Amino acid sequence: MLKAVLFDLGDTLVDVSTWKKKFPRAIVNFLFSSYNVPKNIAKEKLQITLKEVEEISKVKEIDKIDEASRIYSSLLKEAGYIVGEKEILNFTLEFRDKHLKLLPYAKQTLNFLKKKGYTLYVVSNAKKDRLKKFLEISNIGQFFTKSFISGEAGTTKRERLFEVFLNSTGLSPKECLMVGDDPESDGAALRYGIPFCLVSKDKNAKNYTFKISNLRELKKVLEVFDKSVEP
Repeated sequence: MLKAVLFDLGDTLVDVSTWKKKFPRAIVNFLFSSYNVPKNIAKEKLQITLKEVEEISKVKEIDKIDEASRIYSSLLKEAGYIVGEKEILNFTLEFRDKHLKLLPYAKQTLNFLKKKGYTLYVVSNAKKDRLKKFLEISNIGQFFTKSFISGEAGTTKRERLFEVFLNSTGLSPKECLMVGDDPESDGAALRYGIPFCLVSKDKNAKNYTFKISNLRELKKVLEVFDKSVEP
């Protein structure tokens, strides 16, 4: 019987895609106005940075913002422009926080689940201070009993974070449902026997127990959960 619903945050409850689309122009303008970095160089080094970060993230779970700030600062330095990693990181986080917003049906879904008596948890690859800011800005912290994050546990979702969750809560895997947008990271729940609901519009997606295109459809999953998941 389902007792707990676990949520990822980025692109599951909170829209992070929008700020990422707006970010390249913003960081290029920032570097030009504050450090006199020519826009063509800033764009070129940013493109290289983003490609490198994506390649690294395929091999291991990383904090993409931290990694991108480090690589970008190094590439700019090689091009003759001294811009600190910290300065890039701070600008990135401030820009992200300014543009964060909940995805459609997020708050309604959390409220519905809470009223139904489910215990809600955050399971995320995040640092404590950034998660706190995330929850404050989105105003959804009150729905969650506890957060399990890589920054505190010292392990990621692809590694042992779900094991840490199960050991801490004492819940059975079949009493839980993980909801997230990443088949690899969030889908790691399956290795521990936790059913996984993928939030995605990708018709070719794999590695999930249930699949929905938006959070409003989660109610349908709950209706069939106990019949679909063997105890």
